[in-house]
Amino acid sequence: MRNLFRLLPALLLGLLVFAGCSSDDDNNNNPPATGTLTGSVIFHGEWPDSGAVQLSIFDNWNNEGTNCYWCATSAGGPPDYSTDAAYFQDPDPTNTSDADTIAFSLTGITLGTYETVVTGWRRPGGGANVECDEPVIGMYGANPGSSDTIPDAVTFNTDHLTHTIELHTWFNLRLPVAGCSDTGRVEGTVNLSGDWPAPGVAMIITSQPYSAWQPEGIAGYRGRYALETSDETFFSIPLIYGSYYISLWTNVQPPNHQYLGCYGVSATDAHPDQVALSASAPVVSIGELSAVMPPPHWISGTITFTGERPAEGIMVMLNPTFPPQGPPTKVFRITDANETLYAIPDVPAGAHYVSLWKNSSTEYVLYGAYFDPDGGDQDPDPVTISDVVYGLNGIDISGQP
Repeated sequence: MRNLFRLLPALLLGLLVFAGCSSDDDNNNNPPATGTLTGSVIFHGEWPDSGAVQLSIFDNWNNEGTNCYWCATSAGGPPDYSTDAAYFQDPDPTNTSDADTIAFSLTGITLGTYETVVTGWRRPGGGANVECDEPVIGMYGANPGSSDTIPDAVTFNTDHLTHTIELHTWFNLRLPVAGCSDTGRVEGTVNLSGDWPAPGVAMIITSQPYSAWQPEGIAGYRGRYALETSDETFFSIPLIYGSYYISLWTNVQPPNHQYLGCYGVSATDAHPDQVALSASAPVVSIGELSAVMPPPHWISGTITFTGERPAEGIMVMLNPTFPPQGPPTKVFRITDANETLYAIPDVPAGAHYVSLWKNSSTEYVLYGAYFDPDGGDQDPDPVTISDVVYGLNGIDISGQP
């Protein structure tokens, strides 16, 4: 019995040592759980010449007071996790057309819900203006070219320690930043009827009106923006503050390009509309730009009206016969008493008589018709649109009450 008492302190010490070793082993074998975010970033457009591109995770993305989920100020502070400043680099500087895809992995993420994952660009030596110097250029679950501007959250828990995502980054839609350095943006979508042209669609930007019937506007050329496939119908064009016209053509160099449409031209307006960018309006959305493929055949010209126009205005009609029999092929209505230009797009192939009438669907009053100045007769002459002759300009009409 005396020997047993002598052994008790040693036994107790051994138990304490064993218990301590067991606790250490549990911590080493079961460290606190953390999350891992992996995936790929798809970069669209040309990489910036300088500056860092980073992927960041935020547990809070608050747009109150900004009304803009894409505004960098929504972060309200630094990210919870981010890649190194040099993590993303242009993998192929010779590639200027196809998107670049780069894999990434972020580990050691504390479990919980994070409201957004974004990519951003950081200007070298940036200042206090976070929107200009650290703009958001990609956001998981949102697309700047759609109505989906709200990001998707990512939740890490013991059942989902790893998430794999795909995040699109838009150099071409977000840089340079609108409202910074006297730069604005014109945004919209192209709605093309028919098959997408093989070379793509080009938007030509000019300082003077430029359309199929006002081709001299190319003298005011200010740039072009190409959409090569029908998958890219949204456009965002950076422009220095100023006023511009935007027309749509097949994506080949002039003079071989073919006219597809023009911003501001409608069934009653032959003049392209101007887009004005300024410090107070750095971003202008022009909605849908309509285009037609195959390229629309058109007939255009000027009107000389002697005397006072009727209160209803006048209209130009295309008919397959003269005098007209049956409904017209096309009509262009002019309600502006000072307007002298008309342009009728989407004209079908064939022969057409062009005549000038009172703008009424119940009272048909003829004021004049197109005469071939070289024809030498007094009968209206038809004009012909064919697969070779896409459009006719200079089909001028004189009329009087």
